[in-house]
This record gives sequence, C-alpha cells and structure tokens, in this order.
Amino acid sequence: MEVPKPGSAEFALGAMLDAKKRGGLAVINDEDVTALEVLMMDEGYYTMPFPAEILKGFSNNQRRIFCVKKGIYQLITNELVDYLQAHMVGSTIECGSGNGLLADLLAIPATDNRMQEWPEVKQHYAMSGQATIKYGQNVEELEAHAAKEKYNPNTIIACWLTGKKSIHNKPLNMYGPNLKQLRAGTKQFILIGNENVHKDCILFDKACWEVQADWLVSRAEHQHLNRIWIWGQRPQEILGAKVSRRLPVKRS
Repeated sequence: MEVPKPGSAEFALGAMLDAKKRGGLAVINDEDVTALEVLMMDEGYYTMPFPAEILKGFSNNQRRIFCVKKGIYQLITNELVDYLQAHMVGSTIECGSGNGLLADLLAIPATDNRMQEWPEVKQHYAMSGQATIKYGQNVEELEAHAAKEKYNPNTIIACWLTGKKSIHNKPLNMYGPNLKQLRAGTKQFILIGNENVHKDCILFDKACWEVQADWLVSRAEHQHLNRIWIWGQRPQEILGAKVSRRLPVKRS
C-alpha cells in the first residue's frame, strides 16, 4: 500500500481525521498519572487486566491521559476478557491487536499491520500529540485481510479498529481495512469501541447486537457510550451487561 508522504495534503488530512476519530484531539487537563503507570506498566508494556472497579478508582481524566501517553485505546478489564471468552464461536483471531494484551489473555492469534511503527505514521501521531502503540511480542505483522485469509477464523474480534470509509462513504482511516469484506463469511464479528467515536462505522448498515456494561473502560471522553457490537449470535446478559438490538442505519 502506498503511504501518503509527510507534508502532503493527503497525509495531513489523514492525520487530522484519524486523530479526531480516535479521541486524540479532545482537550485533556494535565494530571499526574504515575500511580496508573506503576500499576499497569512493566518495562514499557501494558501487561495485565484489572477489575473495572480498580480502574474506576482513577478519574476519567487520569485514565485518558494515561492512555494517550501510552498509545492505549481500550483498558482491558477482567470482565471484558470473561465476556469475550463466552462469545467466541469456534476459531478466533484478533485484528488490529495493538499491544496484544487482549489476544494474549484470550489465547488467540494477535494480528496487526503494526503501522504505528512506520516512520511516516510516527510523525502523523506526533503531529496530533499522541503516543504510538508499543506492539506486544505476540503481535504478528499481518494486515487484517491477510490475517483473515491465513487463519480463516469463525470469529474476528476488533478492538477500536477503524475502517477505511464510513457508512456515508467518507474517509476515516486511510490505513484501515474494508470492514465489510473483513466481516463477510464470519460466524461472529465483535467490535469493541465507543458510540461517539465509531458511530459512522460502515458495518452499521446491518443490524447487530449492542452490549452496554459498566466494565467497559476506554480512552473516550464519554465513558457511558462505550460499547461492544456483535454481528452474529445474540450475546448473553451476563456480568451485568445489557443487550439490545441495534437497527441498521441507512447509507447515504
């Protein structure tokens, strides 16, 4: 794939759109997050999940600062891991695994194009004031479609994965996959994200199951909008999760 050159209009537009969609441009008040770093990091890696109750002992502002500084989008809670384990149908992979912690805990292949290691993309994130992801050693360098072809999974999990285009055919992530092609043929497609960030996801042209839970904790400004969306079997209302049917959005 040809990468837009730094300084080009296409590159600057991509940086701005991607940072906005991923929550990197929202104003965050500076605050000390040393306690979170000591709790959650080991030699620069995000290493373990915690009960949501512990993470919510920190303010949302603290959690967001920590995430932006460390290139983290979803904070992995014990409850999230348990919920996903109950909803993996057959062979499962994660696409866009980032630091690889979630896939490691689920004992599934972790795949990512590792684009945030590219010099061009590092500059892209520096321009928007965000740290890049520190990829885990378990994360195989595979673009999402190549990962699907290699593993032929029944279930794909995607956490804060942004597709190339929106449901309204507008550009989102120039490096992202075609999410409709990625979902095609799977028995279960699970997207973890935030309504405010992912509301224009192209997959919403089809009905899906929407899961709300207090144990979903992300870098988003509005935590009550954290969601899991599932195209496939009706999810269980376990661990306090609330499940509803999300109706399709008409494409423009």
